[in-house]
Amino acid sequence: MGRINPTLDPAEIVDFRKGQFHDLRAELGHLKTCQTSLLIFSSAGAGIFIGLLRNESGYIHPAYLLLFPLIFLLPLWIIFYEKARSIARIVGFLRVQEKLYMFKSTLAVIGWESAMKKYWSKKDTWDNRILDDHFTIESSKKTATTSIYWFSVYCTFLILIVTCLVLSGIYLPIENFTKIGIIIAVILTLIESFYLLKLQNIGKQKQGIDTQQKKQVKHTNLKIFSKKAIYLSIFFMTVNGIFWILTFFVRENDNSILISQFFPLVIYLMFFTSFVLCVSITSWMFLNLVKGRYSYDLFEKRWQIILGIKIDEDNGVIEAKDWDATLRNISWN
Repeated sequence: MGRINPTLDPAEIVDFRKGQFHDLRAELGHLKTCQTSLLIFSSAGAGIFIGLLRNESGYIHPAYLLLFPLIFLLPLWIIFYEKARSIARIVGFLRVQEKLYMFKSTLAVIGWESAMKKYWSKKDTWDNRILDDHFTIESSKKTATTSIYWFSVYCTFLILIVTCLVLSGIYLPIENFTKIGIIIAVILTLIESFYLLKLQNIGKQKQGIDTQQKKQVKHTNLKIFSKKAIYLSIFFMTVNGIFWILTFFVRENDNSILISQFFPLVIYLMFFTSFVLCVSITSWMFLNLVKGRYSYDLFEKRWQIILGIKIDEDNGVIEAKDWDATLRNISWN
């Protein structure tokens, strides 16, 4: 079970895989070009809006002008790493197919689109990290700076967004006392993020609940993590909202002044809350690409599970394997 029985002869299988290598490597080139375009557009776009600050006769307040770049910076930041996930998925598939090609195996002869259909249909199987014990996975030992390219892009987006937020906060037409409240809330949010999101644990190993199981790699999926990021964003908004409301009661200023600051404060907090959400998701995606569930090693393992094979490079052996049955046996034991 799990084996794909080809109707092609060995020579046709070789030609099929050569054509597939060509097509997928071309797709990788398109994805990387798209990433480069996203980075250039984001940097240039943000630079244009920051440059407009020199125009003192502008009709838009500088605080709001500096928030405009976030409209495209935040979603493009996530899209960039979504493209990176697609790249890692293709690289993992190519690694498996290259080994099948080198060992002249007739197993797992399948087109990319059909492979992706199996990828999603077997999600529950490959997403179970108990099967990691059957593979050698080195990516968990890597650090965030292992991939200079992804790390540099991450820092580039982060610096651009933070620069816009800081400059906008400086120009924001609210009292300095309220700005101090925002700073306090940001610090509390960062502290909460380390506890709630636990980004530093990505890729690390911990002892399984079942003492008969070997160590399992700690992970969650993007859906679960996104919910946590949303909770963190709500926490941020709540802290700032409470602080702003308390200023009505603890300060002797005219409440009309505080009410006039409501609109700029709400606009700024909406953008900053979006930043908290996006930086949480992109940080998780970035670290998982380097050493977690989106690394090349993990995708290579996944594709072996999806295609129903096991590659033993040391002994030069490739065999068909029913990973669903293996998973059931582990669960029963």
